Amino acid sequence: RAPTRTRSIEKRMLTALKPSPCVRVASVADKRPTRRAPPPPPQCKTVTFTPTKRTTRVRCLGEDERMFIPAGAFSGTTPERRASQMLSAMLTYVSAWIVIAQLENVAPRASLAGTDANVSSDETAEAARVVDQHAFLLDHLETHPVRDGDAWLTELSHESPSLASRIGEVRLAYAKSDFEWHNVHKLVVDGIAFGNEAVMREWLKGAYAHEAA
Repeated sequence: RAPTRTRSIEKRMLTALKPSPCVRVASVADKRPTRRAPPPPPQCKTVTFTPTKRTTRVRCLGEDERMFIPAGAFSGTTPERRASQMLSAMLTYVSAWIVIAQLENVAPRASLAGTDANVSSDETAEAARVVDQHAFLLDHLETHPVRDGDAWLTELSHESPSLASRIGEVRLAYAKSDFEWHNVHKLVVDGIAFGNEAVMREWLKGAYAHEAA
């Protein structure tokens, strides 16, 4: 009876330890978040240029895929900054001539008003001031060429602060509203394309003449 009793006890213990078929035991793997596959690495973009029959384009690209410009080309500055300085000088020169034209329109009327006997002394003094400013600005522009717009205005302000202030306001308004920036871009690009073709034509003429000789 002892072996039979032992087998009965073991059977009852196995039955108690056996999980119920309705209960699902969660494993550690079920609690882990689902891992997504890493995205594929970005494809490297290759810049290629197809040569034509006429010319072959060669570009030295930087990290941003633009033409690389050595730092020493413009003493550490950028071509755009250099171009802005040149345009600033040109706009200062143009603004000086705009003010000259404005004074030119006022000067004759002021001179005629100054000769009228009924004109007050203040109006006569104003007429003389306008005429003097017109003559002074013409002489100053002739004797002091505009190479640096800001330096030229600073020098003018030492002799005529009112004219310097007026020219400064005119060049700012002209640059903001009247100067055709989009037209400059078109003219520059078209001019360079035309110049390249002219240079190639001259080179071909010389090459043909050399071969014929």
